[in-house]
Amino acid sequence: MARTPRVLLALLLLLLLLAGGLAGWLVWRTRRALPAYEGEVRLAGLAQPVRVLRDERAVPYIYAASLDDLLFAQGYIHAQERLWQMDILRRTARGELAEVLGPALLNVDKDYRLLGLGAVADRAVESLDPDTRHQLQAYARGVNAYIDSHPGTPLLSRLPVEFALLNYRPEPWQPADSFAIGLHMYRVLSTSWPSDLARMRVEERVGPERAADLYVARSDQDHPIAEPVAGPRRPRRQRVFVAGVCRHSLQELLAGRAEPALESLAASNNWAVGGARTASGAAMLANDMHLAHGAPSIWFMNRLQAPELDVIGFSVPGIPLVAAGHNGRIAWGLTVLPVDTQDLFIERFDPDDPSRYMTPTGWQPVGRRLEHIRVRWGEDVNLDVVETRHGPIVHDDGKLKLALQWTARDPALLSWPTLAINRAQTWEEFT
Repeated sequence: MARTPRVLLALLLLLLLLAGGLAGWLVWRTRRALPAYEGEVRLAGLAQPVRVLRDERAVPYIYAASLDDLLFAQGYIHAQERLWQMDILRRTARGELAEVLGPALLNVDKDYRLLGLGAVADRAVESLDPDTRHQLQAYARGVNAYIDSHPGTPLLSRLPVEFALLNYRPEPWQPADSFAIGLHMYRVLSTSWPSDLARMRVEERVGPERAADLYVARSDQDHPIAEPVAGPRRPRRQRVFVAGVCRHSLQELLAGRAEPALESLAASNNWAVGGARTASGAAMLANDMHLAHGAPSIWFMNRLQAPELDVIGFSVPGIPLVAAGHNGRIAWGLTVLPVDTQDLFIERFDPDDPSRYMTPTGWQPVGRRLEHIRVRWGEDVNLDVVETRHGPIVHDDGKLKLALQWTARDPALLSWPTLAINRAQTWEEFT
């Protein structure tokens, strides 16, 4: 019995040593991954030296002798600061989160595999003009230069500490990965089909006229400051809303709507002031994009300078050039307008042969693709995606099958005008 306290004490000391060793390794490994802000780095792939300066807030100013070297360097700097974020963003877009984060992310992967954004990005990049595709390739070479210059196992390398904690190395960056991240952001900002489905459910219960009162597109109290008024003002008609008794709760009215949940009511805004109204005589542009806060932020500030390009502003880690900023002549921002880019189509399937659905030319076979999803700490999953001429079936409750048609899934509608925007000097060039 006298030996028991000694054994417990020894076990406690051992646990403390293990905890201290783990904490020490974590501190060492985290500091090891911090980006170097001083010194010289020699990289294969640069035609000429690139100079990177940082201000007091560590914002990088990148100066290069060519556009290729500039994009290469931006890719390297993005990876140096945000490689983990970049990898998670492309995995989100491609439906590959469960492969490293486990079963909890399986439903997210299913949503993105259903839409097939990764395949859309691959096809879109192949259809770009050679110069634009070359820009994405130069950026990807810079990202890969950072990954390749930090070899070794994840536990000991200088890659971001998240790779060590999950014990995996990132795959090489592909030009289509940048496009996929852009499509992911587009999906976040333009997904409206769940609310379309919810409105249909409401109309089924209360009728189109009452539903129109619930879904008001414009109010009599709206006074857009930039909207011209043609002719004398007409008397306003005031709409009166009469409360009635409804036997169903809102949750019951919306029952059956598909995930994800209805989009938030957040909205971005912007305004501009002409030079005649400012003390400096220069025009001013303000832009508040109202994106959700995150750690790290979705934005990455940088200045990019090369022959025929001098731009500063916000970039997105994983995407080259500047998304919102100014170039000394013009400034531009981003805001989301209520443009309907998604449509739901009710598809009628053959009750005797579920592999066929009705089209204007008669019964046609549905398209099918099998998505294999790798799941860490769990069993892999095969997702059978059914597609019609309109798009994938995104809602199937046994009675109603809905296909989603979305502009983002059509590579012919996708382009990459970022360099032209960054270089534009006039309103005509910008548009």
